[in-house]
Amino acid sequence: MWTVILPMLMSLAFGQAERARDGNELLRKCGPLEQLAALKPTDPYLLEALVCFGYLQGVRDAEELHQSVNRSNLVCIPPAATNGELVLVLLKGLKAQPERLHLRDITLIHSIFVDAFPCRSK
Repeated sequence: MWTVILPMLMSLAFGQAERARDGNELLRKCGPLEQLAALKPTDPYLLEALVCFGYLQGVRDAEELHQSVNRSNLVCIPPAATNGELVLVLLKGLKAQPERLHLRDITLIHSIFVDAFPCRSK
């Protein structure tokens, strides 16, 4: 059943008119993931958590694509890192720097991941 409902929910979430995409919005969407295990399918925070997971997966995919095309990158997410671990790293970074929450979400994610997962020189 979730294989049908989940894509519908994701299309609804991404189909809305674009709202401000900054750290405050990102923290609101990703915050519930800390309690993901306790969420039920009817919980209103579930959609926000799914949007955050999808967004982080997109960032991860973009970083991997950039690295494969350019053979270099600032961010090197370990292949074994789970999206759950990425969420925890992101939330830690957002909470550590609340004065930066007005910045664009992608700027914050990239900055936090550069610090957390720097590429090593070969």
